[in-house]
Amino acid sequence: RTRNLVDAYYFELHLEIDGTISLLKAHELTEAVEQKILELYPESQILIHQDPYGIHEDRLDHKIEGACKLD
Repeated sequence: RTRNLVDAYYFELHLEIDGTISLLKAHELTEAVEQKILELYPESQILIHQDPYGIHEDRLDHKIEGACKLD
């Protein structure tokens, strides 16, 4: 999810990560994603939720993904 503020962007995203890796590695991956966003949008505010890969929560992106699939 991205919101445009007056002179910046606010990013909120779920980052699905292999649940078997260490907490330190998950943190490093998340930091790398955050830094890449900041390179592209320096005035951004970023909130990243870390989820184990494959978790199925009641999230809007999952609902949209399911609604957009063609059988």
